[in-house]
Amino acid sequence: MAWAWAVMNIAAEVRVGRRWSVELPVAWSPWHAGGKHAVKTFAIQPEARYWLATPGEGHFFGMHAHVGWFNVKWKRDRYQDAGRPLLGAGISYGYLLPFGGRWAGEFTLGAGYANMKHDTYYNIDNGARIDTRTKNYWGITRLGVSVVYRFNLKK
Repeated sequence: MAWAWAVMNIAAEVRVGRRWSVELPVAWSPWHAGGKHAVKTFAIQPEARYWLATPGEGHFFGMHAHVGWFNVKWKRDRYQDAGRPLLGAGISYGYLLPFGGRWAGEFTLGAGYANMKHDTYYNIDNGARIDTRTKNYWGITRLGVSVVYRFNLKK
């Protein structure tokens, strides 16, 4: 989904136990595509992962939280977080497929909850606020196909 909106993202993962790791992905989109469309977001989604084998090999289950700030312009309206960011949490399943050497592919699917409070404005300069809404969402909260490069930081 991040590619569809040209959201730049990067993540780092660190092994913290015999079967545990922690990942911190960061997503950022500063795009302004004219007067009618823009996607400006910043989000993080830390995840604790339990690996069925050694961390970085095979299947894992995760617990993640997410927090995100947004300002999205779409046609006649603009949507902006109101007073607080989007917040939520969920669980996930994933698999790391080694390609050879330090390269791998990662496939992840997660589901959970998200809550956001947002203002809607008319999409014009100094557009008036139309309303403020709070939304609750239950569903897919993590979906990814990633290319992984593994650094060996041990000396």
